[in-house]
Amino acid sequence: MTSAIFLTAMAPNLLLIGLMKSASHATLSWGDWFLGMLPLSILLVLLVPWLAYVLYPPVLKSGDQVPRWAETELQAMGPLCSREKRMLGLMVGALVLWIFGGDYIDAAMVGYSVVALMLLLRIICWDDIVSNKAA
Repeated sequence: MTSAIFLTAMAPNLLLIGLMKSASHATLSWGDWFLGMLPLSILLVLLVPWLAYVLYPPVLKSGDQVPRWAETELQAMGPLCSREKRMLGLMVGALVLWIFGGDYIDAAMVGYSVVALMLLLRIICWDDIVSNKAA
């Protein structure tokens, strides 16, 4: 639902930009894409949850089981480990480059660089990549 708003959120978005660039030599930055898709995305964010609620109404409409379960799960997870903190830093860096670095670095190169840094910083190992493990 919200992946349409961000240029780098879905592969088809980048494919469309590539096709547009090869056909017309026009470029569309991350910010241009964001502003262009914002009205539609706001409409979707408002409409889809309501529509899901109408079409598939919840069985339980109130209760305290979910907040208690979430609290228990958060406590079981514990604080962020160093690998998670490094990954958070890489994600923030990637977002900054995707948003502001369009004139200096290609969005795909940002993605490749983040994957390479994930390997170098031992966030993931090569086996994780070649075996196509689930997240």
